Amino acid sequence: WRRGIEGLAALPNVFVKCSGIPAEAGDAFTEVAGVFDRVALDAFGAERAMFGSDWPVSGEVGFGVPVARALDALRAAASDAEWASLSGETARAAYALNTSDV
Repeated sequence: WRRGIEGLAALPNVFVKCSGIPAEAGDAFTEVAGVFDRVALDAFGAERAMFGSDWPVSGEVGFGVPVARALDALRAAASDAEWASLSGETARAAYALNTSDV
């Protein structure tokens, strides 16, 4: 898995969305979430990584619970500087969003 992520990260036009861990990890979420997030951050850098909620796919436990767990895990894996990118700056760049017009 790590080699696959690193191979994708070698392509400069590819971004990663950190999402889906609650649905994929199930009961092992607590043990693996930070590891998966850190691998993605180390490979892509925060400037090419973003948070994604994966809702409603991960919503079977109840609205917001898996999203909050994934958000907390990614926030714990990221530095303050990385968090600014993960929580919005990267998505604006990846999707060429201009928020100055809003």
